[in-house]
Amino acid sequence: MIKEITKDYKDHIEQILSYFGKIVPTFESYDHYYIFEENKKWIVLSYIQIFYERAEILYFWVEEDFRNLKYGTKVLDELLRNLKNQGIEEISLEVNVNNLSAIKMYQNNGFEIIRTIKNYYKNEDAYVMFRKL
Repeated sequence: MIKEITKDYKDHIEQILSYFGKIVPTFESYDHYYIFEENKKWIVLSYIQIFYERAEILYFWVEEDFRNLKYGTKVLDELLRNLKNQGIEEISLEVNVNNLSAIKMYQNNGFEIIRTIKNYYKNEDAYVMFRKL
């Protein structure tokens, strides 16, 4: 089961988000951080911004030892159900075009590639992926 966490976990969130580069987490009303933990260990962290009926996944991280074991898929599925129950109608994200396992996971959860952004990640392109809930 996933749970939403607050700025009380800022240091831990910041440590995990450093995987994506130097990122300082914000805690505005539209920022939402969700985790899945097992035995008090964070397995999945998702950072989502919600604006009215629309959400965007900014970061979706799975602990390295748990990748390709379907944890990400299970958490994403539960997260999407929860967002739909909150009245969210659509969701989008950007993903590195070379991150084939993430792209496959998103596509298996109903996301479609709608465009490519050149040099989104320094010298690498990103797909914009979208789905209605």
